[in-house]
Amino acid sequence: MTVVAVGTGGDADYHRRFLLRTVGDVLRAYHRRFVKRNGGDNKPHQRFVLQTGGDKPVQYKTPTPPSCRHPADGSQWRAINYKYKNRFAKEIRNIRFGLSTDGMCPFNMVSSKHSTWPVTLCIYNLPPWLCMKRTYIMMPLLIQGPKQPGNDIDVYLEPLVDDLMKLWNDGVKVWDEYKREHFTLKAMLFVTITDLPGLGSLAGQVTKGYKGCVVCLDDTDARWLKNSNKMVYMGHRRFLPKAHPYRRNKKSFDGTRDERLPPKFLDGKEIYKKVSKLRVVLGKGKGSVPAPADSLWKKIPCSGDSLIGRT
Repeated sequence: MTVVAVGTGGDADYHRRFLLRTVGDVLRAYHRRFVKRNGGDNKPHQRFVLQTGGDKPVQYKTPTPPSCRHPADGSQWRAINYKYKNRFAKEIRNIRFGLSTDGMCPFNMVSSKHSTWPVTLCIYNLPPWLCMKRTYIMMPLLIQGPKQPGNDIDVYLEPLVDDLMKLWNDGVKVWDEYKREHFTLKAMLFVTITDLPGLGSLAGQVTKGYKGCVVCLDDTDARWLKNSNKMVYMGHRRFLPKAHPYRRNKKSFDGTRDERLPPKFLDGKEIYKKVSKLRVVLGKGKGSVPAPADSLWKKIPCSGDSLIGRT
């Protein structure tokens, strides 16, 4: 992973010194907190190695970790590098965004008739100790109103999606202060981060009712509890290996054996085939057209329609 100072002006040495000072403070704090606690041998415990020198920018190399500590360690990052090698991955300065949104009440009043939905973007090109810091998180949208946007959140997201589409398809010309050169910067929406109700609004997927499981979809095993007036989702033993003893355990579960196979996994292309057939007009007034009652998706999500969904 390479971090460069990109801006409209300033001194490259200043950016370099600031970055080195920040990273040095983090590494020293990590050494004091973890390394000394493990006997003082810092070699096997240091998580990141800082490398500098010559004309190369500051680089952070991560030793092979036992677990995923950053999205760059995941399979999705490698799959994008393989599929879009020439279009996107060959330029290490291209940005991978993570979009997050959730509803809140800014007045600390549960019964207040007001809803605020901040939409934030984080940059996953940065190392783990920086990508989630408030300084490096952007808020391109702030949706406010007496009610939550719900399924109509796409109306507010449309300008942001247009900008992301431009960054993905054409890119923008920016100035790299470290290399002292202009280059075409591209970006992609790498991942979205929401809770389950937020997923229903952002992705348009049904998240409640008898088909409310976002993994099982049509094969959802749901039961309505009359006494507590709640919906519960069963059938988790389907995901266990066939020879697992829990599959034959009747007493600890609902009194039955579960020999079923797990639900079929749908990739992005298969899901897009399903949602592309919808003819939905967003809104709550005249002219709005909702999705069919039995559909697992309430709309064609504008975030899924962009960047990777159809390219």
